Amino acid sequence: MKFPLTKHFFRFAGEPAGGAPAGGGAPAGGSPGGGARAAGTPAGGARGGAPAGGGAPTHWGMELVKSDGTLNHEAWAKVPEQLRGLGEGELKNARTFEDVLTKMQHLTTLAGKKGLAPLPADAKPEAIAERNALLRSINAVPDKPTDYGIARPADLPEEAWNQPHAEAVMSLLHKHNAPPALAKELAALQTEFVKGQLKAQGEYETQFFAGQEKAFKEALIKEGIAYDKAMDLATRTARTFGLDPESPLFKNASVRLMLQKVGTAIGEGRLVTGGTAAGQQGKREMAEAVKHDNTNPEYKIYWDPSHPQNKAVKQKVQAWMAEDARLAAAAGKR
Repeated sequence: MKFPLTKHFFRFAGEPAGGAPAGGGAPAGGSPGGGARAAGTPAGGARGGAPAGGGAPTHWGMELVKSDGTLNHEAWAKVPEQLRGLGEGELKNARTFEDVLTKMQHLTTLAGKKGLAPLPADAKPEAIAERNALLRSINAVPDKPTDYGIARPADLPEEAWNQPHAEAVMSLLHKHNAPPALAKELAALQTEFVKGQLKAQGEYETQFFAGQEKAFKEALIKEGIAYDKAMDLATRTARTFGLDPESPLFKNASVRLMLQKVGTAIGEGRLVTGGTAAGQQGKREMAEAVKHDNTNPEYKIYWDPSHPQNKAVKQKVQAWMAEDARLAAAAGKR
């Protein structure tokens, strides 16, 4: 919305074109009759060929804006046709010229906000590209999706991280012009969620296997079977049939009791032997104590994946079991 802001526009109705005060003429001194018309001057007082009875043609702006700054809405009829609609539109309720300028300021602000309004479903590619450029500038969107920098935190286990998924998330954020701060907060939120899941899973497994161990021991007590003897027999039976004693299945009390009974029925002489060396027996017992004896100082560490020593304790137990298996195989070849 533009107005022809000429000097005439700011001159109010009743102000003479030449700028001299209305009703004033030349000073009395030196003019005949105190400023009366000189002889030979055409009637009407006009000079230099100006039309008789008036000065320069009145600009429509002088009639639209009164001398007190208010608008004369009846003068809209004299406004150029391309601007006349303003009188029935944006400026219909404007009372003063200040109102006009205020509305112009508001329209400018709204034009900026309109640039952030949702695009229609059938928006043209050019409009979409222009919008994306605007939003990326406002949100400081990085040039490439990978520049969001979402990566596995150092304190999160590798098996709990999916890098292809993280890259897919970054691509989606980039597609929708997300600011880097949002990407950072989403990554932190997801990390805390995964950590919470790992902790809950570890606590559940600890409680579950502790319950299985308790049930196994209670069953042995009822049957009058020594724990160490039952564990040795169940372990050898499991190996005989190809079941890894490290597997979660072996930790099930019912499965372990079944293996113990099967071993008894088959006969120890037909089972994979664990050997009789003191060193071998000690390693196996130490490993089993860490995994199944909740009074062992490393029991909780073994079953808590979030513990900083969890990996080291598991590696130690696996090494003991591997040594047990090696000695058992060596004893079987004798």
